[in-house]
Amino acid sequence: MKYMDMVASESLRKWSSAPFVDRLCTRDYVLATGDDGAEVTIDKGTVVFIPISGIHHDPRYYSDLERFGESARDNITPGTYLPFGIGPRNCIGSRFALMELKAIVYHLLLEFSFERCPETQVLPQLAKGFMGLRLEKGIQIEFRPRRPLSR
Repeated sequence: MKYMDMVASESLRKWSSAPFVDRLCTRDYVLATGDDGAEVTIDKGTVVFIPISGIHHDPRYYSDLERFGESARDNITPGTYLPFGIGPRNCIGSRFALMELKAIVYHLLLEFSFERCPETQVLPQLAKGFMGLRLEKGIQIEFRPRRPLSR
């Protein structure tokens, strides 16, 4: 189950359900922009867009392959893993969604093997457009029963 948790976390990192979230700035906020001491002020009432997909794919934060293993989880920079948002407006159903995902994957793996078919795009390409993250040709795989289905 530890490996399934790592796979689920990595999948949510690579394929965010929302490419960005927006927040309304409730007070003037001064933001340091780098080592040169420059600052930017975000005025109260400004809508700020947080690019979840951009953060999740930034090599400064995610370079290790085993980034969601037990020892590596502590090294994730706070505020850089946002599959369900963060803070007081994060998704209240995140724990349920993760448990549901793991239960579905468990039962699928128990009953079926997943195999490539002729329509499978081996190096999947992202579709162009503004409809969120999706693949050009979708995901085409064959489900083969592991044993005769019982009735």
